[in-house]
Amino acid sequence: MPSEPHVFRRVGHALALLIGVVLLCSTARAQEVLKFDETKVNLGTISDDQSQIHAFHFTNISGRRIRVAMSYCHFCSPPILDKSVLQPGESGTVVVELDPTGRRGQYAASVSVAEEGKPGTRVEIELKAEVCPRIWVEPTSMFPRITHGRGATGSFSVVGRTKGFKVLRIESDVPMDGFDFGPVVDFEEFGSPAHKQEVTVHFPKDAPIGPFAANLRVVTSDEDAPKKGVSVSGQVVGQIDHSPGTIRFAVKPGEPFRTTFDIVAEEGPVIVHSLDITDRDECTSVALDVAYTPDPARVRVTISGIAPMRERQMIAINVRAVASTLSMGGEETHNIPVMMVARFPAK
Repeated sequence: MPSEPHVFRRVGHALALLIGVVLLCSTARAQEVLKFDETKVNLGTISDDQSQIHAFHFTNISGRRIRVAMSYCHFCSPPILDKSVLQPGESGTVVVELDPTGRRGQYAASVSVAEEGKPGTRVEIELKAEVCPRIWVEPTSMFPRITHGRGATGSFSVVGRTKGFKVLRIESDVPMDGFDFGPVVDFEEFGSPAHKQEVTVHFPKDAPIGPFAANLRVVTSDEDAPKKGVSVSGQVVGQIDHSPGTIRFAVKPGEPFRTTFDIVAEEGPVIVHSLDITDRDECTSVALDVAYTPDPARVRVTISGIAPMRERQMIAINVRAVASTLSMGGEETHNIPVMMVARFPAK
């Protein structure tokens, strides 16, 4: 049988534990300042053509006058707080907006509400839904690399939900070489029937070398649905390029320099019609030499000269090359920058 002091020690430990639990609960209740009627609301399945709002009601149960502070997710619409200062027992409202535009599937807007300066009183509220777009285009941005003289293709898909849905045409602010429409595929999504169609874009073969931008507008049989678009931001490149892509090296001020690069074609043989220096900075005795290589798709160019008497400054020389291949049916002009930095040798 345990001794009497030992029994008292056990009772004392149990009592201390009980007091600790009571104090912890009391502290938790003391930190509860804002009492919300509800903190999470699920709207279920919604369309993407109309924003949804919900008012979250709460009460100041702290027994003192407080100031309310809010923070919210960076991609959400700013919530609206009807009053920022509440007296004891006073109620307030936070209106949360869920904007489904451009969304598909599960989506939520969350807000943190707390007594200002007291993060321990924070309450998280959330408004969520499953967004079922009436029309969905994916992707909405295209980044094609178009070879001049050959063109390129890219594709995107269009999903609709009305009976007999299909893509009627694609409108573009820049002429394209054409569009191909795949068959309409029926499937089920978000518990309802849907229809999907693939669109292939033929980018223009004759687009000039450089950046290429266009805006496409998808016209479908669902006339009442919001219009969807696809942005195009690409690059038109020639069939001829230079290697390395960046020509940069160090030189000594006032001393001779020499470097090489290649003019390269996708398919040889490459023919260089002319090679000129359009900008030589302050370099002198600048010369170019062209030599054909065993690879018919490459031509080696050597540039030499004397660097100017400048230190720690970029020196820019620009070479203009006009070249073609037997299969191109035309010539391409390329401006090739050659960059140097002048440095005196360390003493």
